Amino acid sequence: AAGELLSRTDIAPDADVAAVIGDSARRVIDEIDPRAGAMMRAVWFDGAANRQLLLLTIHHLVVDVVSWHILLSDLAEGWRSMRAG
Repeated sequence: AAGELLSRTDIAPDADVAAVIGDSARRVIDEIDPRAGAMMRAVWFDGAANRQLLLLTIHHLVVDVVSWHILLSDLAEGWRSMRAG
C-alpha cells in the first residue's frame, strides 16, 4: 500500500534542511529490503523554505540508471501539470 511507502517529515524554519534530508535518507535506505519485497520508500518534506520536497529511494533492481532519467522527467512534468491545475 502507498501509505507504507510514503512518510512525511516537517522541516522547521530554522532546521538544517540538508541534515534533515540526510537523516531521512539513511532511515528509508535501511527500510529497503529486497528479500521482504520492500523495494521503494518515499519521504515528503514540508516547510523547507516554503517549498515541498520529495525524496524517492528505489532499489537498483527496480529501476536502472537510464530509466531514472525518464522517471525524473515524468515526475517533473506531472508536478508541473498538478501545479497548473
